[in-house]
Amino acid sequence: RFDRKCRTQELFLNINFFVYNIHMILFQRLEEKYFVTIQKWFIDDEAGMKFLSSYSKPESYAQLIDFNKKFFWVVLEDEQPIGFLEFEIESAEMGYIVFYIAPEFRNQGLANRILRESLVLSDVRQVRVIEAGVEEDNYLSIKVLEKNGFVYSYKDEDNMLMYQLRF
Repeated sequence: RFDRKCRTQELFLNINFFVYNIHMILFQRLEEKYFVTIQKWFIDDEAGMKFLSSYSKPESYAQLIDFNKKFFWVVLEDEQPIGFLEFEIESAEMGYIVFYIAPEFRNQGLANRILRESLVLSDVRQVRVIEAGVEEDNYLSIKVLEKNGFVYSYKDEDNMLMYQLRF
């Protein structure tokens, strides 16, 4: 009995430790209050400008979002903006996803978590296939896509590697 009680207490302590170290990830619709934050992310982000420069001016980009077929969320961790996610429905079958992690939040596993959690959003689940494009030398994004079930499909006319996830 004593051994079982100790193990139960140890398990409880381990679970308790885990619960207190969870950080809440939220997907907040793009609002004007986030424009300056997004612009600042790109100022010294060479990789971000190389791969996603069109997102560095959110005030222009925001005009393209309709939240019917084109969605854009600022990703928050414990109310702190850490990146963004875009999803566009191209047809009843196909959608296209883009994710970005701010430089100061990279290499913490957040891209995996954000992509994984985004795949259960009702707006994203409207399609049967999600596609993501990535440059050949963006090894970290390739790794994130593959870890989340995306499979290399083809190379497009701009030499982007296209990955797909089928539901």
